[in-house]
Amino acid sequence: SRVRLLRIQFMVLNPKGIAENLRRLLSKKALTKADLEFIRRVVFEELPLMVKLKEDAEKLGYEAELREELEAVEELMDIVERLVASEREEHGLEPAYSELEEGKTLGGYLASRSHL
Repeated sequence: SRVRLLRIQFMVLNPKGIAENLRRLLSKKALTKADLEFIRRVVFEELPLMVKLKEDAEKLGYEAELREELEAVEELMDIVERLVASEREEHGLEPAYSELEEGKTLGGYLASRSHL
């Protein structure tokens, strides 16, 4: 069934495991180039897939059956957002979120910060 397929896809993407790895980065004083590459990969490759699965599950009415998986995706987005906000606060991240939304990418920012 479709709900089983969605559950398997969530398991393969492993939002809980990724969230745990990102949570560890929150406690670091400075992010390494590898950390920033990991964040970039999550934000631009894995998270979009998870959000699509989440939207599919919600559209199909599987919120109850996939509650844990959907919450894991939300938690992952919260952690990524906190990481970026923390990096911004710590190192004067520019452009601001509003500018990122106007066409500048977080990937470009992360690439420019790779010297950390």
